[in-house]
Amino acid sequence: MLSALTAHAQKWVNAEIDLLVSDGYGLGEDGLRPDKQKATDLMEGAAGIYFGAHSEDAAGWAYPDCTPEFIGAMANAIYIGSYRTIRLYTPLQWLMKKDIVELGFDLGVPFEDTWSCYKGEALQCGVCPTCRSRREAFEAIGEEDPTEYAA
Repeated sequence: MLSALTAHAQKWVNAEIDLLVSDGYGLGEDGLRPDKQKATDLMEGAAGIYFGAHSEDAAGWAYPDCTPEFIGAMANAIYIGSYRTIRLYTPLQWLMKKDIVELGFDLGVPFEDTWSCYKGEALQCGVCPTCRSRREAFEAIGEEDPTEYAA
């Protein structure tokens, strides 16, 4: 998923670089011909991908793609592979699910519009590990989960 998102972001970055080149930014040593590398350098860190992995997903390597080791490797691969134009951000990486839900309430997140279940059905199942974790997080902070569950 992160690779697909990076490819999408890279399309946007490339279009922006092409605009810079066509507008004459990043001119070469002769001051006449556009230098694509200089235009690329101007785009350093221009795009970001936000990944919602959190500490409970990484615990015990439950989801290896949510571990600090994987995230660090992917962040480096994305940054280097995009010529330093795209960064991976993981603002929730060190938080517990209950902390994320609490933060969501502080920010006014419409939880009724959020999805945790991996089953992909019309309603969230309510029994898979992510649904249980969601329910437990709401319970831990004393708030009602507005989600309609199948079970």
